[in-house]
Amino acid sequence: MKMILSLIVMLESGGLGLLKIESNEILSCSLWIEKNIVYKDNPLYEAGNGEVWVNSYYKNHIIIGHICEKGEL
Repeated sequence: MKMILSLIVMLESGGLGLLKIESNEILSCSLWIEKNIVYKDNPLYEAGNGEVWVNSYYKNHIIIGHICEKGEL
């Protein structure tokens, strides 16, 4: 089985990008995320300002969302 994890990330320009990570190991997306994603406090957050209080990162990219697919090799 192969896993394809597509991360929707924020680009430096403010737009969105798609990073595809493929693995030939049988992993769950939850386990991969647990091992590879870093969570950091958002320095822009203040109570009531609409910002999230924590951001998730993969290789210096803020993650907006993800899609996980499994398929045959």
